Amino acid sequence: MSIVLFMKDRLVESESHVQTDIEPVRILSKLRLDCRIEPGVTLGDIFKIVAGYPLLVAFIAEYSWCWAIKEFHLQAELPKTDEAPDLQYLRVCRFIAIDNIENDDGREVTLTVDFDAAGELGEHNGLPNLYSIALTPMNAIAHLPVVLDSDCSVYEEGKYEVEELKTSFTLLEVLNAIYSEISFHGGPRETAVVGQELLDMIEEAESGRATLIPLDDIKDSIQ
Repeated sequence: MSIVLFMKDRLVESESHVQTDIEPVRILSKLRLDCRIEPGVTLGDIFKIVAGYPLLVAFIAEYSWCWAIKEFHLQAELPKTDEAPDLQYLRVCRFIAIDNIENDDGREVTLTVDFDAAGELGEHNGLPNLYSIALTPMNAIAHLPVVLDSDCSVYEEGKYEVEELKTSFTLLEVLNAIYSEISFHGGPRETAVVGQELLDMIEEAESGRATLIPLDDIKDSIQ
């Protein structure tokens, strides 16, 4: 069975241990193949590889709503910043949520492929602390390796984790998870604006200048 493999400097199709470079005109035909990432391949490496496939860049810009894909690629090449000092690696993962639906005999199942960052090990469960990177500039995380987490957690309404399965990812799932997450707030400029607005809100709350409403006053209206 063929897979696509991210190596440090290129993307190849691998079958029976034979690796073949993927021609730019054929890249879209490989999107549904299972994907692997070699250890040590960074987000910046993936960006450079994707940038070498013009058809793929145009497709992801539309499919993942990442209209500023080239701007993110350029931002990743800027000098590294220290805005995310505790992050260890970036992670593509899958989880399944099962929700019971009122007045319905069935259940609603949601499958999500996510892209986040892992930091130091947590104090309580021994697992890495996980973080969203939607507000993080690319030059703060481009040096981090990207891993595919094959553990798929299953969550059910009213419970926590009820089961853990093994999973794999297609090339399209991997790329869509990455580019959808980094472009959640728009391009790099829009993301920076949202991030600063949140910092300003936190500063106002901590300084006492913000007008706060007790949760108990609005709890009934949000149930």
